[in-house]
Amino acid sequence: MLILTRTSEQSIIFTLDESIDPQTPIGEIFEDFGIEFLVSEINSHTVKLGVIAPASIKILRAELLDADYRQIEIDSN
Repeated sequence: MLILTRTSEQSIIFTLDESIDPQTPIGEIFEDFGIEFLVSEINSHTVKLGVIAPASIKILRAELLDADYRQIEIDSN
């Protein structure tokens, strides 16, 4: 389980691992289980989230992504 602490306006990004073909049906990616979130702690300004996901899903703190990459992702949706 990955534990992330987030504050207001911070986000988490889920992407496919580079080894996964983007054409793979979503049912195959989540064949065994989906993504599980566990709120492990809440403070006045933060929340600690536990995340369990298939190995084919990358979980990233949004601030670690390059701004250009994030804009490409937004534009493509």
